[in-house]
Amino acid sequence: MDRIKQISLAASMLLAVLSIFSCSTSGNYVESGDEQNAGNLSSSDGSVSSSSIFVNLADTTFITLKGTSAEIVGRDAVAAQNSNYGTIVEITGTRVYSVQGQLSNGFIAVAQKDINPIVILNGVDIASSNYAPIVSLKKSNLTLVLASGTTNTLSDGGQGATDGKYNLGYDPEEQPNATLLVRRNLTIKGTGKLVVNSKLNNGIGSRAILRIESGDIKVDAPNNALKGNDEVVITGGILNLTSKEDGIKTEGEEGNSSLGAISITGGDITINSVQDGIQAATDLNISNATLNITAGGGSNGSARGTNDPSSKGIKSVKNIHIKSGTININSKDDGIHADEGLIIDGGTITVATNNSMGSGGIGGFPGWGGGTTSANGGDGLRGAKSVIINDGNIDITKAYEGIEGFKITINGGTIMVKSSDDGINVSDYVDSPANGCSVNAVCCVINSNLTINGGTLYIDAGTDGLDSNGDIIINGGTIVVFGSGTSNFEEAIDADKDIVINGGTLIALGEDSQCMQHAPKESSRQRSVFVKRNSAVASNTIVNVTSGGNQVTTFRTLRNATRILITSPQINTGTLEVRTGGLHSGTEDNMRMFTGGSYNTSGSTQLVSFNVNGMVTTNNNSNSCSSPQTFRCDTSTSR
Repeated sequence: MDRIKQISLAASMLLAVLSIFSCSTSGNYVESGDEQNAGNLSSSDGSVSSSSIFVNLADTTFITLKGTSAEIVGRDAVAAQNSNYGTIVEITGTRVYSVQGQLSNGFIAVAQKDINPIVILNGVDIASSNYAPIVSLKKSNLTLVLASGTTNTLSDGGQGATDGKYNLGYDPEEQPNATLLVRRNLTIKGTGKLVVNSKLNNGIGSRAILRIESGDIKVDAPNNALKGNDEVVITGGILNLTSKEDGIKTEGEEGNSSLGAISITGGDITINSVQDGIQAATDLNISNATLNITAGGGSNGSARGTNDPSSKGIKSVKNIHIKSGTININSKDDGIHADEGLIIDGGTITVATNNSMGSGGIGGFPGWGGGTTSANGGDGLRGAKSVIINDGNIDITKAYEGIEGFKITINGGTIMVKSSDDGINVSDYVDSPANGCSVNAVCCVINSNLTINGGTLYIDAGTDGLDSNGDIIINGGTIVVFGSGTSNFEEAIDADKDIVINGGTLIALGEDSQCMQHAPKESSRQRSVFVKRNSAVASNTIVNVTSGGNQVTTFRTLRNATRILITSPQINTGTLEVRTGGLHSGTEDNMRMFTGGSYNTSGSTQLVSFNVNGMVTTNNNSNSCSSPQTFRCDTSTSR
């Protein structure tokens, strides 16, 4: 290239770089708004944080892509023609590279190990028919900066690949398996757009840590949209991910629990995946982000079959911790699933999963009617070993079981559940007879519990509202439960061990033709009343409860009910009256409870009136309940 062309090209590229960076007093250029924090080109681990881009224009290499060739102004970069791959641009230094233009067939490669280049994508369109358009296979880190106001497109063709990887023709040791692939750490930032069209395997991949700090990023991939073998960290950006396998995934390393985590602390992320929306090989942490996830086609299709791949919204092999943010999940399988523990400290979470029931008997259990089961739908929330909810607004609009885990503790938050099976289910997390529970057993008592200490909880369940294979302990909160209106053996509250009520307000209604009888223990520290009737209180009926002439609660039934369990600090010794019908001048909330105003007995009917004496008072007007079936399991199988 002659001298005049070099000067002209450098000048145009300089103007482009100046549009990305603002001037500092040193004569260098740093990312806009960050003049006070300009530091070195990269940190000790080779990554570039959001406050450390430091650009010296004298040390910037300018690359212009020109269809079937490339022009370079600066050092530590070469361009060459290859009969198999087209145009190859090799980067060989720890410096800033500004790239613009279009490449019809070819790629950019970081071709030196142990370097940490920053590549500014300033409006590029790179297509490679048989290789990854941007690749770093030499154990070097790479930072991509998406220039403001630009759209950058990377596309691969998938030609000449085997087993989801491109061949060893360019690199003799490593094979790319993503459209954008870095063997070590990859960081993406900037305010521009990045579009990744993958035809081979993964969209964006790092074989170490994948960091996304900002940018408008769209990925369409036949495998995983984003994959970081060791870790994925997302702190910001707008991400739109479409994948035929997982949306975001880590792989980890067997026996190394420190690898495989996913951390999402910001950003607006939309995922449409055939399999899991997000899958972490170890722990998964979420805060301050907006997630919209559709997995497995969503909740309206058929249930996941026995041999079908996992199609959960958010999944972790270990623990999930949600601190804040907005999460919307529509999945075929479980909405949020942790193989170990799930903790929710806050945020707004909406979940819809497939709610299909198994065909092998009540609740899908062969022991309740015989036969084998077909696949069930997904749980709304599942922590196999534990679920702890401290706060947050959780709305499970559709699920097979609403919340499931070996041990469930609710300390706060507002929780709404609509399920075809149990609303909340405490169950064994190891389906193995060797551990004391037969896979096909009708029930198996476990040494665990559902504990509710606070919060607001509304359950609309197709079978049991609250179901525990161990204990149910209620210390506080406001709880409304509508269990099955028709099913045999199903109750609003069902515990294979004890129900203990020490505080809070509970309204639980159900209809049980088999007359199972799970009343609270007399050792409870707050009074409860348990009403049993032959004829059901009809659906959509106003029910008013008074104790000693003082109002306890007024609510509206959801479906027919022959069993009513109520506990409240307002229930005292003396006369308790339950009336149906009448009018209420207050406001009916989304839990079907009336607040404010007053109850008018006009047009009402007295359902029962009886004297409350001990901690648990049962009013039994059910002829079929003279010898109730308790259906409790043998406690000798407890563990």
